[in-house]
Amino acid sequence: MNPNLVNEVTSKLNIREDQAQGAIGLVLKLAQEKLSKDKFTKLARAIPNAEGMMAKAPEMSVMAGAIAGAAMNMGGKATGMANFAALADSFAKLGIDKNKVAQFTPMITTYVEQAAGKDVANQLAGLLK
Repeated sequence: MNPNLVNEVTSKLNIREDQAQGAIGLVLKLAQEKLSKDKFTKLARAIPNAEGMMAKAPEMSVMAGAIAGAAMNMGGKATGMANFAALADSFAKLGIDKNKVAQFTPMITTYVEQAAGKDVANQLAGLLK
């Protein structure tokens, strides 16, 4: 298992620790909103200081939320793409280049798979595709 997700994200994406914590927090907020309570609980337990990182995450924009909501009505891949777009928009609020979202998502899903299992990781990956 990765000893510290925040350290991995900061070094591989060349971003500050507070940015990494905010980015991880954004994914956790998205997961809390979209996953079942049981799946989210497993996910949050797998990531040390999950609540603290969620507190450091900016709110997703109203427009990004509206796009994600509309895509949910369409289902499938459209939902994942809307979530990805909402994350990219929110990454920019943290001062992180939107293009780094594509590098970030496999890091967090791999970490979650190792820490919480393939089922939870697959659920998270489904939100981020």
